[in-house]
Amino acid sequence: MSVHLTATFRARLSAIEAYWDEVQFPAGYDRLHEEIETVAIARLERFPSMGRPFLDAKPDTFDALVRCELLAGRALEDGVVREYMLKDYVILYVQTADVVSLLSIRHFKQTSEDFEHLWLSGR
Repeated sequence: MSVHLTATFRARLSAIEAYWDEVQFPAGYDRLHEEIETVAIARLERFPSMGRPFLDAKPDTFDALVRCELLAGRALEDGVVREYMLKDYVILYVQTADVVSLLSIRHFKQTSEDFEHLWLSGR
């Protein structure tokens, strides 16, 4: 199975790299990049279903619930949205029959409510 990095995922990586440059610790980004390339992508190529289905999580606000319902409708058309945990980051990806598309990446302490723009644009 092939793994595709969406434009949104690449933009998030660029923002993460800028953060590590700003705090003058570029090795932080280098470690993340290596973990994505050598661990996450390799595993998702072989075991694309290994991530937890993202929509199984219970949203704790009304806005998050509404956005998850919208994402669920889109996921039924395109595949299963899953989350893959790295050491300090969470990758959201969609698994279809022949490709895994990496949608977004966030530090596990970050949250996002702009589901459609961040995770579904640039696909």
